[in-house]
Amino acid sequence: MSEKIPEDWYCCTAENTDDDEGADTDDEDTAQSRDQVVKYERIDVYWSKVGKMTRPTGERKYSALMKLARIALTLNHGNADVERGFSKNKLLLTSHRTRLEMPAINGLRTVSSYVSRYGSKPQSLPFSRDVVNSIRSSHTNYEERKKKEKELKRKAEEDRGKEEAEGRQVDDLLKKKANSEALLKEGMCLLDEAMKLKDKGRAMIKAEAANAIIQNARKALEGVETAVSKRDSQSKKRKT
Repeated sequence: MSEKIPEDWYCCTAENTDDDEGADTDDEDTAQSRDQVVKYERIDVYWSKVGKMTRPTGERKYSALMKLARIALTLNHGNADVERGFSKNKLLLTSHRTRLEMPAINGLRTVSSYVSRYGSKPQSLPFSRDVVNSIRSSHTNYEERKKKEKELKRKAEEDRGKEEAEGRQVDDLLKKKANSEALLKEGMCLLDEAMKLKDKGRAMIKAEAANAIIQNARKALEGVETAVSKRDSQSKKRKT
């Protein structure tokens, strides 16, 4: 069942002075429409009132519908402003100004928009003391901005170099760990073979060689673990 829109959602602003023939035979609604011109509220005001409607329990009556209405009302119904902006940027970026950066383009667009408010006549602009001071300090501000950008770029390159060095260090540690584990496995295999030999002399020689390999492998693994823990602690200090 459709719900009637309350009368306070629109207002009658003027009387209709048109005199049509046959007005005596019209019904009451038609006569009223001839006497008054109806002016409706703005669409956002209308939907705001719809969203405030509640049920007897106090909860919102059209909560789901209002979500859809908000999405629909935020949609852009045309791209003229965007296309106009592209056209203005194209006029600014000529063949002799291809190296303009975003701050410079934004500044030119801001000045152009401000001048257009005064009929595109620069001589009509009200030059206050703040404007004059801003113009005088523009080059200094530009130099400071370029200096900051250069410093940020240098720092980014330095951080990238550190990350690459850390990556290479991690790869080296992983290779050393893999080699040490393989060496330890080889030593354990030699020790097992020595235990199976019946010739005690050969078994002793092979066992000594296996123990030497195992000790070297364990030392290498300890060195890798120490290097990994040291790298992790340094990384935590840089982050803090």
